[in-house]
Order: sequence, then C-alpha cells, then structure tokens
Amino acid sequence: MSRKHDSIIAHLQLLRDSFLNAPNCFKVYLLLKAVWPEAEAWYDGNHVIVKIGAFWYDWKGYHPGPGNSLKMVDYYPEEYKEARHWKG
Repeated sequence: MSRKHDSIIAHLQLLRDSFLNAPNCFKVYLLLKAVWPEAEAWYDGNHVIVKIGAFWYDWKGYHPGPGNSLKMVDYYPEEYKEARHWKG
C-alpha cells in the first residue's frame, strides 16, 4: 500500500485503542477529514465509511469498498447536515 494508507490505519488503531465501544461512524469521518481534507463520507442508510484516495475505511480500519453506500453529501444531504449530532 502507501505511507498515507499506513498512516490512516495507524490513526484508526489509535482511535480504537482510545474507545471502549465503537465510536460514532460519522465522527470517525470528521476526525479523518481533519487530517486528510480529501476524505469523503459515504453512507448506506446505516453506516458511514470513509473514502480517502483509492481506499475505503471505517473505525475498524481498511474497508473493502462502498457496497451499497453512496457519497453522503450528494445522496443524503439532510443526513449529512444532521450527522454531527448523531449519538453512538
């Protein structure tokens, strides 16, 4: 992979080590976006995954891809606006 990918995985490992339970998936996106501004939130109506460059991530680390997820800001604009307030 790449140094960037390795750095993202290391950040996610630190995040996992810092929480007892799974963090809010949208807030994981916000944390990654703070470091990698090109990060995009993708959503399937239940879970947010993050696309950075050619790779996909969630709080567990590498994610295999979008599946049924769509770019959140384009296809779920209301959820994108409200997601900062999601619990869990």
